[in-house]
Amino acid sequence: MIKFGIHPYIWTAQWNESSLPLISQARQAGFDFIEIPLVDLEYIDTQAIRQELKNQGMFCICSTGLNQTTDITSEDKNIRQNGIDFLKRCVDLTSEMEADFFSGVTYSAFGKNVGRPPCLDEWKYSADALREVATYAADKSIIIGIEPVNRYETYLINTGEQAHQLIEMVGEPNLKVHLDTYHMNIEEKNFYQPIYQLGNLLGCIHLCENDRGIPGTGLVRWDDIFRALKDINYQGNVAIESFVANVPKIAAATCIWRSLAPDGDTLAREGLAFLKSISQKEAL
Repeated sequence: MIKFGIHPYIWTAQWNESSLPLISQARQAGFDFIEIPLVDLEYIDTQAIRQELKNQGMFCICSTGLNQTTDITSEDKNIRQNGIDFLKRCVDLTSEMEADFFSGVTYSAFGKNVGRPPCLDEWKYSADALREVATYAADKSIIIGIEPVNRYETYLINTGEQAHQLIEMVGEPNLKVHLDTYHMNIEEKNFYQPIYQLGNLLGCIHLCENDRGIPGTGLVRWDDIFRALKDINYQGNVAIESFVANVPKIAAATCIWRSLAPDGDTLAREGLAFLKSISQKEAL
């Protein structure tokens, strides 16, 4: 049976010591897990998070995005090493929270645009760095996820097929693809085929509407998504990663210029109810 999760950016712009109640908030909304953003690592109290997860009967997965100082596709080997060190630290924190999945834009700097397609060296830099991180993560029984995002957010990995290609270059068994229906709506030709083609390489999927609003209120073809998940016998994690205008910092970062939902609680509650109804129809 699939597990449903939520990304806390629906409620907050930064995970810090005041964010622990969001775990209970997610549980009360009906979610099985929460996705902990590993961005400002100094604010991640793994012991407190682990204990609160146990208190609420939940689990977590983790995610991040590289930046210009940690870009593993950089020509500068020192920056690439910074990226490797950062990703390994994220793996450590993931392990300390007793999670087994760490994902995101783990393959290049988020928002990087060099005005041309990626060159072979940049693919190789990314693969070499991820190989080292994946080997490190394997010792802690952690899966590394590759999340394709749209062309405006990366020039490297936009589709599930490209993520698969990078995983083949890395050559380690603990890499999976982390799809996101918001990005798929921009970059893929349809919703069914990328999921079906990945099969057991699919490690997680963000279930988001085309405008980041409440799932079920937009253009995403949910029946196709859940039919594909059923056809590959998917038993993993799915999560809502949406944003609302009343979290100003996140709204600005994600270009949310109008109200897509009254608030995060409404989006989470109504989105989850819709997604569970489709899942139950497909007997997932």
